[in-house]
Amino acid sequence: MSTKKWLFYPLILTLLFMTGCAHAAPSEHTTSVHSKTNTSRVAANKQFTLNELSKFDGRNGHPAYIAVKGKVYDVTHAPDWHNGSHHGVQAGQDLTSAIEHAPHGTAVLSAVPIVGNLVKGTKSSEAKSTNSKANNKGHQTAKSKTKRTFTLAELKKYNGQNGGPAYVAVHGKVYDVTHAPGWHNGWHHGVQAGQDLTTAIEHAPHGTSVLSQLTVIGYVK
Repeated sequence: MSTKKWLFYPLILTLLFMTGCAHAAPSEHTTSVHSKTNTSRVAANKQFTLNELSKFDGRNGHPAYIAVKGKVYDVTHAPDWHNGSHHGVQAGQDLTSAIEHAPHGTAVLSAVPIVGNLVKGTKSSEAKSTNSKANNKGHQTAKSKTKRTFTLAELKKYNGQNGGPAYVAVHGKVYDVTHAPGWHNGWHHGVQAGQDLTTAIEHAPHGTSVLSQLTVIGYVK
């Protein structure tokens, strides 16, 4: 009888250990899920205008987003939301007032992910940033197209000597040859920069084809 007891005790301990592990596993899994959800909410920083929000009305397979107190929530797969509609209320709009007067209040929002923020105006900050960059680029392009006009006397100052820039004029256009191949300290095969070289370059072996590699910085009056 004593021998049977010793065999029975290990069996009981094994069963108790397995039961404890089975109960502990769901708790660990739940913590992981909540942690992941919270992380996604913190990372949500997209900005929506009311016009942009209206596109996410849940119809035709589109996501369903709603705004409440400046936060944008994804209710696409939320309970009681079907094709972007919830008891006659359509997604894609600011429902702050509606949800505050609903029986459930704002408590239900804790179960849905935040995907961004609602901003005032007709353009989101992302769109404004894009337009700003486009305007700056356009301004820079316009600025780069505004080229200087030189007289021959002014052009003469840019002969490449003493580390200065080296400019030459050909057919009324002024080119920067400061760092051009074959040009050193404003000289190219005995020809000095700072002057109109139209005739010289037309009679050179390479002709005017080399000009396509140079930057036009202005014109000669």
